[in-house]
Amino acid sequence: MGYKEKIQKYKDGTLSEDERRDLEQEMEKIREISDYIYGLELSESADFSGEREKSAEESLKNIRRSVSRRFLKGGVATGAIVIAIVMFLIFGLSPLMNRIYYDPAEAASEASTVLDVPMHVFTELHCVDQNYSYALAKPEGFGSYSIKCGFSSGLQSSEESLFLNKGKFDEDSFYDTFKLNHSTDDFEVTEKRDDRFYVKELARLPESAYVKCAVNFKKALSLEELRDIMDRNQVYGVRAIADLGERQISANHLGFIPGSSGKILEKDAYDSKQYPYLCNTDAETPEEWALHFQNMLEYLIENDDFMGAIPDGELQKEQYKEALAYIKKNGVKVYSLVTFASPENLRNMRKDSRVANISIMDVKVSEYSR
Repeated sequence: MGYKEKIQKYKDGTLSEDERRDLEQEMEKIREISDYIYGLELSESADFSGEREKSAEESLKNIRRSVSRRFLKGGVATGAIVIAIVMFLIFGLSPLMNRIYYDPAEAASEASTVLDVPMHVFTELHCVDQNYSYALAKPEGFGSYSIKCGFSSGLQSSEESLFLNKGKFDEDSFYDTFKLNHSTDDFEVTEKRDDRFYVKELARLPESAYVKCAVNFKKALSLEELRDIMDRNQVYGVRAIADLGERQISANHLGFIPGSSGKILEKDAYDSKQYPYLCNTDAETPEEWALHFQNMLEYLIENDDFMGAIPDGELQKEQYKEALAYIKKNGVKVYSLVTFASPENLRNMRKDSRVANISIMDVKVSEYSR
């Protein structure tokens, strides 16, 4: 009888007592063997699980190390890119922008920059209270410059700060730097001024005094007449203010130095053949004074970089063109003279029939207190 048949009879209860006892003994053996085998399987399973956990931890560590290396490499690469960009901005883009925009520090000759001549000319045309001395431009990067400008007025010296950014002068610093003639009321073009107060003040001043004075004429004088009145009264001309006919042009009070004194410009810093009388030290006669005034207007009209840098430069160029056309047609005449002189010489000059009025601009104790 097979095991299946015995088991079925065991279930049915049809086995004999001896057969039932033998089968149960066999079944007990089978259970013991089964439990033993199950225990072995659990032990092996636990060992395998531990190995898997250890393997997982090692894998996680490896992943973390790999990620860290990648982040490190990425950080180094990002840092290198940032450093490269900064270096390019400082040493690449900044100098490039300095070249693109007007560079006031650029050399025009051995001892002059491109700023020296136009600053000298502009100051002489527009500023009776200033004579240009120097400009020291310091690059600030990306087309920006800080500029220290030195001026003298005959009675005192000053240094002003001017700022240039991407080819344009800062408007506030520009008008703080240049004391433009149109901002003064010392020059009367159409209205008659009562100057008795100034005449009385001249009488009270000691003869050692050194007086800066605006002398206004009843009508515009030719440059020959201007030379005559200066020589007769032994006065030194700081500026002669040109008569340009139209009020809108004359309102700027454009002027020039009537004489051959002042700052000498380097010939290599500009085209001295095209502008032979640009420097007033080359103009000694009234005829040469006129050519000097004309050369200054022509020079600034042609200087696109400097005129493009100043506020309202294009409008100013148009006024220069109008002024140039006027003097070529009518000649150069003047309606006012700014001068340095002693009180006595100014009192005598005031008596001249060609003088309309005077206006004292500044006084020093003596000529040597400058």
